[in-house]
Amino acid sequence: MGGAYTFSQWVKLRAELVRTIKDPDVISVHQPGQLNHLSPLSPTLPISPFFKMARLVVVLLLLGVLHPVLSIRCFRTDEFHKKIIDGQSVCTALFDPQDGTSSFSGLQKPPKSFQHSEEGCILTTERSRFGEDFQLWNCACYTDLCNTPISWRQFKNAHYSLA
Repeated sequence: MGGAYTFSQWVKLRAELVRTIKDPDVISVHQPGQLNHLSPLSPTLPISPFFKMARLVVVLLLLGVLHPVLSIRCFRTDEFHKKIIDGQSVCTALFDPQDGTSSFSGLQKPPKSFQHSEEGCILTTERSRFGEDFQLWNCACYTDLCNTPISWRQFKNAHYSLA
């Protein structure tokens, strides 16, 4: 039945097309000159608990493999520690301009009050436990080992940046 249709053939095809659209169990595809019917998909079998568990194990293994890729290493250096720490999302450096000290570390998850939306250093005003205000340079970076320990003098000579 290709090519031109008589009026009665066209009415039958049109009625069948309308019927298949109203019938949710039949999928129809209408191309010029013909009407093809596709049988509905066979019902899917329920997923067994074994396959659910296997899928969960695969997802957990992938997360374990991707964790080192999604995290960075940072230097941790202060008066008590000198080492490299893994599994961080942001590396930090703090510089105290009053006494010229510095400390370097990393954060696995930055707190909601974290002030850095991008790499760089900002001068913040902090309050001590005794109520005294003091200034502190707070730096953040997001690449592997980007917080290389430097002295206050090097930080100042680099125009207050970690670069």
